[in-house]
Amino acid sequence: MGNFWPSNCGNNNNSQVEQPKLFGKLPAPYLIKDIDPVLFIFTNNSVNEPRVTINSTYLPNDAVDLLLTNSCLDNCERFVVLTHGFRSSHASGWLGDMKNAIIQWDTKRTQTIAILGWGKGADLSMLKYGQAASNSIETGRWLGNFLAALRERCPKIEIYGIGHSLGAHLMGSAGRTSKSIDRITGLDPAGVGFQEDNIDKRLNSLDAQLVDVIHTDGQDVPYFGTLVPLGVVDFYPNYGWNQPTNDGQRSMKPDLDTDDKHHKIVRPSPYGGNISESHSRAVDYFIWSISNRHSFRTHLRLDGIPDVESAVHRVVTTGKDGTPNITLEMGYYCDRNIETQIQQQETNGQTCNIRPRSDVYTKYDQFAGCFYVHTNGHEPWC
Repeated sequence: MGNFWPSNCGNNNNSQVEQPKLFGKLPAPYLIKDIDPVLFIFTNNSVNEPRVTINSTYLPNDAVDLLLTNSCLDNCERFVVLTHGFRSSHASGWLGDMKNAIIQWDTKRTQTIAILGWGKGADLSMLKYGQAASNSIETGRWLGNFLAALRERCPKIEIYGIGHSLGAHLMGSAGRTSKSIDRITGLDPAGVGFQEDNIDKRLNSLDAQLVDVIHTDGQDVPYFGTLVPLGVVDFYPNYGWNQPTNDGQRSMKPDLDTDDKHHKIVRPSPYGGNISESHSRAVDYFIWSISNRHSFRTHLRLDGIPDVESAVHRVVTTGKDGTPNITLEMGYYCDRNIETQIQQQETNGQTCNIRPRSDVYTKYDQFAGCFYVHTNGHEPWC
């Protein structure tokens, strides 16, 4: 969820976008026992019903013991956590759809999938958005403590977090707390309250080895996401704003499918409700990418940080002007696409001279940047 009030937006300087200061510093979070987060654990052998559930009464090591005792981590190669955002809960339909798609299509590795519900801290009134935002960070700390114990007890298991809206910032908080997450995907991270304020609490590129972000609702008013680059790799489908929606209006974007009256031909998001189809479109794209590998590939880099005020961008082809000639893939297989290119570089004896984000070199930094992806207004999205 993001900003749903009009604002006069200025240019995006130094990764900050001007917004009205409606929240400022976030309020104190609810106690974790009142947020009452719950992890619903699914495996390849328990797809439809959770094998176990973990609530806030479990100490981190006790929670890991529960997983081990119930064979939830047998031969597990990757532990995936999915979570929702504002005014949502574990019952949000997209969480089950994404979980099922991962289990059905990604059969090359054994995975345990956890759906994190924190509805008592998230499903609040619109006027309590700031409270929900604060609760998301606290829930992330709780999740991070559990993931740190999981990493210590099972160091070979890869940890991957996927969060929508406030859930993206929750995953960032978990990454900072645990220092154990291999990859975080932010699905249209919430913009309001995190663009000029609370910057230290929002998702950022150091929260995991790879942080990839899909921006879909960052410019038009009302908007719920942000155009601010937050990851190592930031994807801007249709420039990251005003996704094709089923509103019967004439298309504002070039090359979108239209009828003979130039009205957009689109598929409404099943997850958008009455809030914002563009905000939920990141979920649509990501779930579709699981069963359509290679479809969201791009070699088009945005020429500069996205400009919120004008919403005008230029794209350049990677490999021009001495930049690395690379191809990125938006969605579920972003990491494997990068790893394949790294393997090719090593085979060809190539080296990378890109300056790392921190003192610890990360293999993904040579692929960092903001990338453009063009989509259709309906499936097939690309």
